[in-house]
Order: sequence, then structure tokens, then C-alpha cells
Amino acid sequence: CGQQALIVARRATAARQVTIVASEDEPATSLARVLERRGVGARIVRQLPASGVAGDMVHMGAMRLASIPFDAGAAADAAESACLGPLGDLVAFTRHPQAGRVWLITRGAQPAGGEMAPGARWQAPVWGLGRVFGLEHPNHWGGLVDLSTTDEVADCAEHLFRTLHSADAEDQIAFRNGRRLVCRLVQATTTEAAPIALRTDGAYVVTGGFGGLGSAIARWLAERGAGRI
Repeated sequence: CGQQALIVARRATAARQVTIVASEDEPATSLARVLERRGVGARIVRQLPASGVAGDMVHMGAMRLASIPFDAGAAADAAESACLGPLGDLVAFTRHPQAGRVWLITRGAQPAGGEMAPGARWQAPVWGLGRVFGLEHPNHWGGLVDLSTTDEVADCAEHLFRTLHSADAEDQIAFRNGRRLVCRLVQATTTEAAPIALRTDGAYVVTGGFGGLGSAIARWLAERGAGRI
């Protein structure tokens, strides 16, 4: 019988790279150390270059807002750290041909387990940006992660490492006291609402009311005694 030969070749693969966007040393440096100990390349930058980066991105820029009370007048700071900064980095990230996945990180921004940071509302726009990005770029979407305000920095880094290497499809995650919580819809209990009392001498404004729904609401108000609509 004829002889056959089998040639097996292995192509070298590039090591996984993670770019951490952060404005503070911790917990970004702890995450970088955890990644490097496990053979993952990591670097920390304050802002992504306009051409993006190869590999994955972990965006932690809004975490610095967690300790700022909502009445502290930090709107300009929050606009940059939780809106303009992440948005610009997300746009830049998608430009790179070897871009991987994105994770956006907050701390105490969600009421999971009843725990919220003083600056929870300053960080809230990050979750809106993340959900929209996930819909528009599903191939680049990793998820949203809300870290605990009480966990140690080293524990937070371990939580993030496990999230980056998780094989499940959970993309809205919170860590509380070492527990991993995920987002679920549950049926709410109905409550009896008090009837609305409309005043005949009052004025009611329906904004954007030129469509079918606006007309229906205006008619509903008129039928119940609204004076001016």
C-alpha cells in the first residue's frame, strides 16, 4: 500500500492584550498585575488614541466619581468622566481592525443588594452608554460591571479578571460582598393608584403631542375635565 504523510503545523498566536482606561492608580494597577500574572498583556492609559487599540478595553474612568456626593456640584467633572470621555474612547475603539471587546466599570452605581455609592448618579450615564454600545456593536461588547464600595481593591481586581474570562453571556453584573449578581426582569406587584383629579381652571401641556399617542392623551385629559390643554 502507498505511504501517506501527515504534516501538523501550529501557527503562533498573539498574546491577549487588555488596555485599561483609568484616571487613578487603583484599582487599575491591581487589575493590571492580576492580568500579567496570568499571562495577559496589560497597559493603563488615561485616554485611547484616536485610532483605537488592538485587544480588549476595560474602561474605569467613571469610578473616580463614586465618592463625590450628588450635591457637590461636580456636573462638569461627571460630564467628562462618565459621558464625553467614555463616548470618545468607545468611538476610537471601534476604529481599530483588531479591536476586541469592551467592559465599562462603575462602583456602587447600581442598587444591587441595597448598596450605592454617594456618587452613584454621577456614574449612571456610563450604563446608558454601555447598553447602547452593546446594541450597536454586539461583536465588541463585553459588558457592564458595578463593583462594590466595600470590597478590597485586590478582590475587585479578581472579580474583574473572572468577568473578562467568563464564558457566559451575562453583560450586566454587580459584585457585592464577594457575590456575583446579574440583571434579571421580574414581575412587579400591581398597586391600586389613586384617581387623577384634573382641574377645570388648570392648564395641561402635552409635549410632542402631534402623533397618535399625543392626541389620545389630549382627548383623555379633556374627557376628565382638564380646563386648557
